[in-house]
Amino acid sequence: MNSKILTAFVLSVFIFSQSFQCGRTALSNCGSYTQDTVLLNSSLANSGPVFHVNDTVWISSTVPDNFTPLSGSASFTMDVIQLYLNAQPYQVITSSSLPQLQYANTEFNPVVKDGLLQHSAYSTGYNFLYKRTTATNTLNIGFVAGRAGLYVMSFSNSRDNYAGMLTFYRPNDHCTTYWGISTIPAAQQNKNYWDTLGVTAVSLPTNYGGIAIAKNMRNYFFFRVIP
Repeated sequence: MNSKILTAFVLSVFIFSQSFQCGRTALSNCGSYTQDTVLLNSSLANSGPVFHVNDTVWISSTVPDNFTPLSGSASFTMDVIQLYLNAQPYQVITSSSLPQLQYANTEFNPVVKDGLLQHSAYSTGYNFLYKRTTATNTLNIGFVAGRAGLYVMSFSNSRDNYAGMLTFYRPNDHCTTYWGISTIPAAQQNKNYWDTLGVTAVSLPTNYGGIAIAKNMRNYFFFRVIP
């Protein structure tokens, strides 16, 4: 009996070992691993550098299941069954020697036309679930301005209801990681505000973490709210 158990154990170890080695061999076939980028587009329906208190800033986003890498490599299709957009508004504070960001979630009230608001929190922004139709995810949301000031709103996409980075893999190819970058058209980012601030990056105070927005990023826009 003991010899049978021993034989079965040795055989199971051998099978497991061979399976593990096969997995390693399959992965090693990549030779090298690369990174690329796909853009997940959002835009402003009523784009402008200035809004009034009680105006609604409307934002729409359409993300189809077909992706075109920024590198120019071939497009690919992948079913994105569940997609979220995190929108984080900040007020730009200019009372110190360097401009800084300050969370501004309570300065706006969210409204939704297409999609679903999942949650809002002081330090994690507003998270929205896209409306899923055939091979397309759509979102139409707005923010009602409640207080005057200079603001910047940043975006990120994820597959869960918390802010995070989004990655894609081409079907049957795990050698290239495609980062999904939330993108606002350059003409709608109102980058002229950087000239007013006299810097090329703004961040939260260090005790709030390392969040920063830089001029060359794609996922934000500036706007001013006046009375």
